[in-house]
Amino acid sequence: MSKNKHSEENQAYLLFKNKQFKIIDINKIQDYLAKYDISHVLIPIKKYNSINYMMINPEFLYHKIGSIELDGTLAVQGFCYGIDSDQDGNGMYEIVEKVHLSADTLDTVCSLLESLMVLNFSNTIVNPDYSDEYYLFALDNVSITAINDREKLINSRDNKTCMDKNHSSDDYGSISRVIDRVNTMINYITIGKAIKSKDVEFMECERVYICINNSTWKYTNSPQLAQSAEVVGLFQPEMGTYTFLDHNTYSLLHTFLNASSYFQVYLYVCHGNSEIEIDDNFVMSSKYFDDYPDTFEPIWDYRYELYSIFSLVELLSNFKHVASAIEIFTQTIFGKVVDDTLFNIALYVDTTNMPNVRIKQKRLEYIYEVTYSDLFEKGDILYDIIETFFDKYGN
Repeated sequence: MSKNKHSEENQAYLLFKNKQFKIIDINKIQDYLAKYDISHVLIPIKKYNSINYMMINPEFLYHKIGSIELDGTLAVQGFCYGIDSDQDGNGMYEIVEKVHLSADTLDTVCSLLESLMVLNFSNTIVNPDYSDEYYLFALDNVSITAINDREKLINSRDNKTCMDKNHSSDDYGSISRVIDRVNTMINYITIGKAIKSKDVEFMECERVYICINNSTWKYTNSPQLAQSAEVVGLFQPEMGTYTFLDHNTYSLLHTFLNASSYFQVYLYVCHGNSEIEIDDNFVMSSKYFDDYPDTFEPIWDYRYELYSIFSLVELLSNFKHVASAIEIFTQTIFGKVVDDTLFNIALYVDTTNMPNVRIKQKRLEYIYEVTYSDLFEKGDILYDIIETFFDKYGN
């Protein structure tokens, strides 16, 4: 399975108002803005083996970008349903580390913003619906400094100059609130002022497919039109960014998703005994929790439902980044008690029209599993999950 030829680092996507589509070097964006009417600019963000794209309003790109720095404390907070941990002292608060992020170019500003969004996305994944306990990443004591060619501005608890009056200081630890504050400061380092209207923002999100055919683009809500496109951009519902896939990759992934698909995470302990031989060729699987309960003990697990092709692609496109966040969460809460983490993606694949698959079923169960300790030996998980499927079920 070859990767999408459009997904190249340092290449921005331009969506022209006349519906033309063009791939350019990220350093030539302002040249094109000076000559053409551009509707949207999509900036590549590479994390690990994956490239996602952030849609930017061109209005913010006519000026030389300034710099932005964020300092704060990353922590994990634990809560019980119906209990205020701050008042009753029944929750938990563990400091992970001091955080310093900085950016002074368009791509690094987008990368900084996306790093915060991954923490927010991870908060959603590690907190299943209807749980009595929940845990959240928080960023506390955050100070954001923005510098453009005219002035230096600071957004912090102690400096109210750039604080959003719509929020109190009580919610300053929430990741989503920090993202709002960063966006406010991005306004200063791009157009030089705050934007009060939510209709005009640095990062734009259109909750639809972007279909690209013959160097033209259009939006659509139709999965059928998306499947016929040469390249299709899928909106990520939690992250707000986009993943672009070629026709074959998208069509395959579309068959991978059916009712009841999910992502499951197991934190487990391995007890040494003779039930099963664990050597260099051993591959961990969730079935061993039932087959060898005296050896493998899950001490905590949670499930994240994959309701749509958008949520599946979002997870796969950010998999290693999210897994790294989950590992921070695991080490903070459980420490050395946990031996490893098993990631399990359960998909139900329609193989009835797949010519190169030997098993023909309307709903073939396909379980993709990888431990955190083995994860970074693999390439892009979005493509590895497809390759692994054909290794297992192909002719």
